[in-house]
Amino acid sequence: MKNKQKTRRLVLSALASLRFGLILLLIIVVAGVCATLIPQGEPLNFYRENYGPGLGGILHFTQLTKVFGSSWFAITALLLLVNLAACTYSRLSPGGNWRKYGSTLLHLGLMIIIIGSLVSSFLGRSDYFQAPVQSVLAMTDKGYPFDLRVDNFEIDYYEPKGESQEQQQGQNKQPKQYRTELTVMENNKPVNTREIKVNQPLSFRGTKIYQSSYGWLVEGVLEDNGRQTKFNAPAGRPVALNDSYIMEALPSVDGQVLYRLSDAGQPILVGKAGMKETIDLPCGKVQFTSLRQYTGLQVKQDPGLPLVWSGFALLTAGVILKLYGPKVKEGK
Repeated sequence: MKNKQKTRRLVLSALASLRFGLILLLIIVVAGVCATLIPQGEPLNFYRENYGPGLGGILHFTQLTKVFGSSWFAITALLLLVNLAACTYSRLSPGGNWRKYGSTLLHLGLMIIIIGSLVSSFLGRSDYFQAPVQSVLAMTDKGYPFDLRVDNFEIDYYEPKGESQEQQQGQNKQPKQYRTELTVMENNKPVNTREIKVNQPLSFRGTKIYQSSYGWLVEGVLEDNGRQTKFNAPAGRPVALNDSYIMEALPSVDGQVLYRLSDAGQPILVGKAGMKETIDLPCGKVQFTSLRQYTGLQVKQDPGLPLVWSGFALLTAGVILKLYGPKVKEGK
């Protein structure tokens, strides 16, 4: 019996060790730095192209490409949770003063924050959509509880000061704000319409939709050996026409399309074409069919966020009690 109690005390002491907790915190801090420096959530080929086949493979294998969703980060966070729980338990004693209660609340708040972060890491999700104006975004196909209809998109520009109207013409104005009018659709019926702006998202059924970006979608058709293949891509983004040929296209100021064709990564042709104009290229005949403005929407679900905020509230209360709570003198 005594040996069991001694073993129990040793295990509790090790788990409640301040050094152990600091090591775990250091690992989490380093993980956060890695997640900041290394782009997260990209496919394996992205890391091989940008970091080389060797280092790119290592980053992917060690899950440094998805730090907060990795198994080692979850294990580290769980160990820190156990460390805080053991530390709190080892310091519990009958009686005491308000400042001791503050320490307990502080540890409890940190534990709830960790639990909320783990819930967000494994149950939360984030998706980016490029939705053309006057289109319906089928978000239910991605598992969301509703669809979105993009009703309108507008950009506000800064007006140059001290210049005449003639001087302002021909200049590229700087965007001041961009906003999208969205309608939430359930079972093909509109249930909520709202305009979103940067930092002013739409919240509905636990989902938030943020205004993220905007641009142009270049749509076209490739005809090769009698077979037609439709393609579309954001302006300036490469689109694969077949196994080796890649095209990049941009809208020009005169309403035409500037394009660059590459073969095996090497540019071979640059040109300009109008809408519905047929271009003879080495990969076949290409026709640009339309230019459509799109709004970039970031859609997020974060079920752990209420836990995180609750944990911060307890942590704040604990700090206040720890620093300013009345202290009972010993012996009373």
